[in-house]
Amino acid sequence: MVGIVFSWDKAVPGYQGGALKHISAPDRDRTVFYTVSSLTAGTRYTFTFFSVSGDVRSSGEQLTAVTAPLNAEGLTKLREDETSITLQWNKVNNDTSFVLQFNGRETFISSPDGDGPVTYTVSSLTAGTRYTFTLFSVFENVRSSGVSITTVTAPKNTDSFRQSEQNETSITLQWNKVNSNTSFVVQFNGRETFISAPDGDGPVTHTVSSLTVGARYLFTLFSVFENVRSRGVTIVAATVPPNARNFTPSELDETSITLQWNNINYYVNFVLQFNGTETFISAPYGNGPVTHTVSSLTARTRYTFTLFSVSENVRSSGVNITAVT
Repeated sequence: MVGIVFSWDKAVPGYQGGALKHISAPDRDRTVFYTVSSLTAGTRYTFTFFSVSGDVRSSGEQLTAVTAPLNAEGLTKLREDETSITLQWNKVNNDTSFVLQFNGRETFISSPDGDGPVTYTVSSLTAGTRYTFTLFSVFENVRSSGVSITTVTAPKNTDSFRQSEQNETSITLQWNKVNSNTSFVVQFNGRETFISAPDGDGPVTHTVSSLTVGARYLFTLFSVFENVRSRGVTIVAATVPPNARNFTPSELDETSITLQWNNINYYVNFVLQFNGTETFISAPYGNGPVTHTVSSLTARTRYTFTLFSVSENVRSSGVNITAVT
């Protein structure tokens, strides 16, 4: 009866290790299977097979094969934007390259020089979309079992973010919905408010209350998909400013009237309306009263003037006086 002697060692120059295993001849003609265990991942081995009859061996046949490499550790998303995702993982060794698989495509990534982590950016993706990536370590065309990560691209910013209504203590914001899977975060004054994606196709509205009269606010709106935010879009909006106080004529003659009122602050301007015309008056520096002279008037004529306070194009309710030349 002919048996088999099976030996193997690492196919590495100068390696002096190795092992020897005797395999008894099977009872009948059939294929012999034998598993060599306790090997090192990602390693090339040379196996030599000898047929043995008594104490006599054949000349032997050799086979070189490799074990699968270890999976890469630390696969994570490093960053993302609307159209790309950058992945990062730990290098295995200098002999192990990688294959990244997603959406039915495979990308070969060579093992980089150095000891730092490996980074790879997948581009031309769709905004606000979930992707599953599978990373295989590869050693001599043999792949590891693979490790997977599911992550998303950033959603698009919403368009048409605007101030739709306001009064003295509240501002209503409005913007267009992105899709049914995208929610929002409104950020202002160091606070954040989460707003779920509404049903239907109409615009989204959100009212911010308990604000200060005539104050300017900076609002930033983020679209959110699976906890990933868009870049954000920002607007400046204001509550309705207070009417100017002590609006009165201070001087007059036959063809002009000088009006006077108290200044409000450095960013509240004014619009003076009379006879179907409007005049824009910038807020002056300092705390003194504001004066404005209306000329080219008709003698002995009554005029009605309306004064509006204006902040970020938002007007107060207006205050009226009547004066005559």
